[in-house]
Amino acid sequence: FEKQEEVDDVLIVPISLSYDKLLEGNVYANELLGIPKPKETIPNLIKSASVLKDTYGALNIVVGEPISVAAMAKDPYAVPDGCTPLAPADRKALKLPNNKAGGSKGSTTGPSGSYTPPRVLASLGWRITYDIQKNLVVTPTAILAAVLMSMVDHSKLRVSGAPLSLVAGHVEWL
Repeated sequence: FEKQEEVDDVLIVPISLSYDKLLEGNVYANELLGIPKPKETIPNLIKSASVLKDTYGALNIVVGEPISVAAMAKDPYAVPDGCTPLAPADRKALKLPNNKAGGSKGSTTGPSGSYTPPRVLASLGWRITYDIQKNLVVTPTAILAAVLMSMVDHSKLRVSGAPLSLVAGHVEWL
């Protein structure tokens, strides 16, 4: 093989993972009560590894279509299949960073002075997020949690209670 300074293209594959039970459920509940979230550090990551021994219900993994960085560079305003392309006036409203060299602090340049323009990076980030969300499996637990959270008195962080038939009606509506 000969040495290659730059690659022609990179494919990014968006992968969506969802469990029936939220891994960070206890941390999230504490945050709602005003307890600060623990800092994400290597020692805390190692301590939290024991969480993976618990059962979280079904694991849903959805692998999306690969996204070509080269194709995004050619047209940073490209939209996924089935979506309406942006009109030129709407493109300006997005306020994506410009593509000029040195247009953003911290731009990474390669050995030949090339770099990935900030507009391409921003578009790529939005596209990856879109694809992951599009493929996300909405679990029954998530639907029930959304319904119950809509019934919480947020000023007092208290559930006033609701009949099962009302909860079931809201779940069916979703």
